[in-house]
Amino acid sequence: MREHALSQWHEFRIIGILALALILIAITGSMMSEFPMKFILLTVAGAFLAILTINFPEVLLALFLNAGELKNDPRFQFPIDLTLLLWILTILSIYFGVKKGRIKLTMPPLKMAIPFLFICIMAFISLMYTNNFSYGSDKAIKLATLGTLALFGSFYIMGDYKRVRNFMLTYIIIAIAIIIDFIQRGDAVANVSITSNYLTMGASMAYAFIMVFLYFFMTDKSLIRRALYLLVFSPATLYVLMLSGGRGPFIALIVTMFFALTLGHRGVERKKIRIWLLIVIAVSGIYLSLDYQDFTRMTSRMMLFDEGGGRSVLEREWMAKSALKAVSAMPYFFTGLGIGGFTIYYEGLDEKGNMFHYPHDVLLEMWAELGIFGLVSIVLFLYWSIRKGYSFARKTRGEDFYTAATIFSVYFFTILNALKSGDINDHRFLFSLAGIIYALDRKTWHVEPPDVKTSRRIKPCRP
Repeated sequence: MREHALSQWHEFRIIGILALALILIAITGSMMSEFPMKFILLTVAGAFLAILTINFPEVLLALFLNAGELKNDPRFQFPIDLTLLLWILTILSIYFGVKKGRIKLTMPPLKMAIPFLFICIMAFISLMYTNNFSYGSDKAIKLATLGTLALFGSFYIMGDYKRVRNFMLTYIIIAIAIIIDFIQRGDAVANVSITSNYLTMGASMAYAFIMVFLYFFMTDKSLIRRALYLLVFSPATLYVLMLSGGRGPFIALIVTMFFALTLGHRGVERKKIRIWLLIVIAVSGIYLSLDYQDFTRMTSRMMLFDEGGGRSVLEREWMAKSALKAVSAMPYFFTGLGIGGFTIYYEGLDEKGNMFHYPHDVLLEMWAELGIFGLVSIVLFLYWSIRKGYSFARKTRGEDFYTAATIFSVYFFTILNALKSGDINDHRFLFSLAGIIYALDRKTWHVEPPDVKTSRRIKPCRP
């Protein structure tokens, strides 16, 4: 006990020394700098990141997964690329965790690792024949570096329920920042700078709603906080989601809520989730039917389904048909067009000159660019992780069940999104959630319930 206390004191002493040093640097630098306020803000950000690196790898991982959206905001501009910075800091944080014994590096599950690693290997092999080497090499490198950290980093970091809670809390804080920014800008969806576009904003609201409702609302013992979750935060996320006009996230969230009704083993926890989900679905449906005119953007976009879905749906349909046309010919059925090759095959650069076309379906993307073996790999990855998540949710009990149900519901939502939007490198959150599912499942199997241990010790009496 005394050694443990001394080790904690040693860590607090290091943090205290670093904090004092950074305060002195901020004061001295602000006096010498031409822009003192900017220098102080950068110093505070540096101190914040240093603390996260030492003690909170799960928060750094959540920030890393959102870096692609955050760095589009001028308020989050750093001298170094934000994604690269958080990638480095997350790896350093894992190293510190391993050195302190908080993180254990073990062999990852083969059903998680082999399909993903096979996709990465095939992506680099396909660079030998892709017709878009520049974009393809960039895409392959990002998949092998950023995607690998998202999957394996989550597996090693998230083997603790408290870390998963901090991870979800970070996503909720980001959602709150998006809501505040959205309200300040007067519902001007196109000018929301924290997220890249209205679809990303809608997905962020859906993530936050699922996390708050299925976990924090279900597990919190405080009636005041539960009232805030149910009456303030949850309606706010749904309201901004509707105002964003993102049809995809809206429909995916509805499907996910009905899917969550099937999770878990028969018990109090499952019954509790079912009752509250049905209440939310009913109340939301009644409100939308009575006050749908407030959501003109969403209403008008939903009505486009009667006319074929509008330009975005038609363009996705053309891309899907182009992908199927590509793989219907030999040798592309087996080899694919090569990583990044669909861009040139379909149309090349769009009118902006810096955005790439892709099938907007992760399954078709892998088939079109990496061939049938790429398709089989991503299908096996998703199938095995879905089976693992569903069985994990069924065998957990108590408060752990709400964690399992929340993570698996968010994972189900991201899969639905991956089937209609984004390319493989836009789905790092999907890989991260799969890693969390495998990590928590490993923890569950390593900790046997007391009755199991007892039953092994008690031998039956012979007659």
